[in-house]
Amino acid sequence: MKTHEVAIISPQELLYFIEKTGFVKVQTYSSYDARASELITDRLIMISAQKPGLS
Repeated sequence: MKTHEVAIISPQELLYFIEKTGFVKVQTYSSYDARASELITDRLIMISAQKPGLS
């Protein structure tokens, strides 16, 4: 039997770890309809980021 540990972290902490692991051009969105990066204001969090060196 496998045990999976999960944790709930804040959006700020998630963004910190994304940037710390080398991702750049991090953008956040609060809906699928968003066409520009926006502050996270609701329970939905969508993030796009780019890993340097990858096409």
